[in-house]
Amino acid sequence: MEQDRRQSPRYRLRQLIHLGFGKETFIPSRGTDISTAGIGCQVDEPVDLYSRVYLMIQLGEDDSTPPIQGEGVVLRCSPREGGGYDVGIEFTEVLDFDVEKIAAFLGAAD
Repeated sequence: MEQDRRQSPRYRLRQLIHLGFGKETFIPSRGTDISTAGIGCQVDEPVDLYSRVYLMIQLGEDDSTPPIQGEGVVLRCSPREGGGYDVGIEFTEVLDFDVEKIAAFLGAAD
């Protein structure tokens, strides 16, 4: 399954994502794209490469479903022209159930 996740299509995303660094540091970010392997988002402050982050992702507009939770590692952080940073995060620990929810979301977006 790992091979399939790396080759999965990415979908444009416009959602608020919460990134956690340790127990007390959370930064808001805006999701820009997602796949079953990772997520791209925009943040106001730079994030160190290879930082481990805790993610909470609400897919779609339905707040009644629990958010996807998991962990990832920052593989890209590049400055944006208008300010802020583009961050790329590879999922490292996401439950299979949540990966299936992402895959279903991507399938519905096609």
